[in-house]
Amino acid sequence: MLYQCRALELPRLSLQLQDNRVRGIYLFVPFSSILFSRESMNRLELPILWSASDRDLRDLITPLLLEQLPAFEQLEANNKNKYAIVFQKLPHTFITRSENDNVSVEQLKQITKNYYSILSLAFFGWYIQQNPYYLPYLTPQGMETWGTEGYKPILLK
Repeated sequence: MLYQCRALELPRLSLQLQDNRVRGIYLFVPFSSILFSRESMNRLELPILWSASDRDLRDLITPLLLEQLPAFEQLEANNKNKYAIVFQKLPHTFITRSENDNVSVEQLKQITKNYYSILSLAFFGWYIQQNPYYLPYLTPQGMETWGTEGYKPILLK
């Protein structure tokens, strides 16, 4: 939320940011609740993949319950192409890593890298290439097949 508060100090400009070349959006732990109104969030009609971590519960930058989920809920309810993925036990940053974690920072980095690689390939493979092969990876059942035990992704839609 600190970044959003700082952004509010910037001069107000009316910018046209729409780009017709963009056909899908993958957001990594985004923040938006202070910067964007419900009306502006409702105008997003593109497929959206929104990722967060349950470790963001105590995160001061983008807390899951105060920032992530309310902002995701602001997206147009009619947008059936929106996905929120919450990763279990994967820290937003390694600053939020718990001392109780049973794996090394390197192992967490590898799990995180694998998840983002799989998700970006599946999301853009389906929405950009229109390849039906990738669609099952964007379902709860599909995520069970590639999630690492103890760090399973949870799909909210």
